[in-house]
Amino acid sequence: MCETDCRQSPHLHGRKNTMHTQPKSGIPAKVVTENRGPSTMAGRIAVVRACEMFLPEDERICSDPYAIRFIDPATRQALEQNPLAFRTILAHIESMLPGISGAIVARVRCFDEFTLQAVQAGATQVLIFGAGYDTRAYRMIDLEKIRIFEIDQPETIRVKKENIREIFGSLPDNVSYVPADLDTVGPSIALEGSGFDPEQRTVVLMEGLVMYLSPASVDQLLAGIRDITPPGSSILFDYCPADDGTHSRAGWDTGRSAAAFVDQQGEPLKSGIAGPIDEFLIKRGFSGVRAMNGNDLRRVYFTGPKSGRTICGIYGIASAIVDHNGCTLEDRV
Repeated sequence: MCETDCRQSPHLHGRKNTMHTQPKSGIPAKVVTENRGPSTMAGRIAVVRACEMFLPEDERICSDPYAIRFIDPATRQALEQNPLAFRTILAHIESMLPGISGAIVARVRCFDEFTLQAVQAGATQVLIFGAGYDTRAYRMIDLEKIRIFEIDQPETIRVKKENIREIFGSLPDNVSYVPADLDTVGPSIALEGSGFDPEQRTVVLMEGLVMYLSPASVDQLLAGIRDITPPGSSILFDYCPADDGTHSRAGWDTGRSAAAFVDQQGEPLKSGIAGPIDEFLIKRGFSGVRAMNGNDLRRVYFTGPKSGRTICGIYGIASAIVDHNGCTLEDRV
């Protein structure tokens, strides 16, 4: 998993209006959800991605030229006026949450590569749950002709669309923006009327999402993914192991500090994965499970000029294949 370089279009790096002009946006889904404000954490994650772009190219783990357009005005101004300000910002983040910024950029790189591999293997749709300020649809040339569905809270979707219009002048017509609260509705309801085709092989991304959903919502989401995607579709998500308060190995202090931090932002962590991740996914009807923890990600990505960077060791990323022949939780009851 995640071992090839992500290829990006050279004409999509940091210029305004470089995407093909699109006359219309994707078809919105007909979903009524609770009206929350835009995600605070989506903006904070974008800050880390934006800072990465101020590093020399050979020191970057990932590349996201549009992240800076999604951060708060004060931080954006500081970075634009003083490019070296990124070092102060990252040092502050590292002092509060050691290894978190490394986990974020390694996650972006891994998700980019997985998406590219899935599309090259025949996936014709990309389904992004908890899309936040994800910019893959706009910076990866391989996705320009792929149907992409971005699902998130209504206000986060609204802000996302405003920024995309500002950057490119219009919304791309291969992207459907789907407002939905995944703690209250399942995938099939959320995607109703969006144009999503359940017969097409799909790659499903859940970046920075699972830990923010209740365990029941996680089960609903995974079951719904199996219902709406054909065999051979793939999923990729990041997760935190369940914390019962007794863990003491390296990384747990950071994990607990991160949990307290996001709780202060009004977006508390609700789920941790208990037990081996392969057992967790096999019980829910998936196969071909592959997983990487923070130490694995360090070995793959933090090499050469990047070798001095840190990453939280308990953090995990898992991929799996939709397997309609596999047993589910309901089968075991």
